[in-house]
Amino acid sequence: MRKSVVIKQTPTHLCVNDDCYSMRNIVDASVEELTWKDHLLRMLGLGILTASILFFMLVGELPYAEYLPAVGFVAGALLALLTSAKYVLQGKRMKIRGMPGLAI
Repeated sequence: MRKSVVIKQTPTHLCVNDDCYSMRNIVDASVEELTWKDHLLRMLGLGILTASILFFMLVGELPYAEYLPAVGFVAGALLALLTSAKYVLQGKRMKIRGMPGLAI
C-alpha cells in the first residue's frame, strides 16, 4: 500500500498515481476526511470477514480451534486499523452510452 498519493491535473486529464481519467467524463470530485465511525465500521467488517473465514475453514480440525475465530477477528480489526487512511478521494464519472464502434 502506498503511503503517498500523487495527483496531477491537466486541462484534459486527472491522474492519480498511475491511473488517468478524462476530465470530460468526471462530473464531481471531492475529498472527505474519514471519521472514527468510518474506521470502526472498517475494523468490524474486516474482523467479521476474517473470523468467518477461520470459522468455516478451521473449526474442529485443530486443538483450541474454537478460539481461532476470536483471534481472527482481533487480527482483522488490527489490520484494518493499521492500514487506515485519513482522507478519501471520491469522484463521480459520467456514464457513456452508445459510443461509436461498440456493439451494445
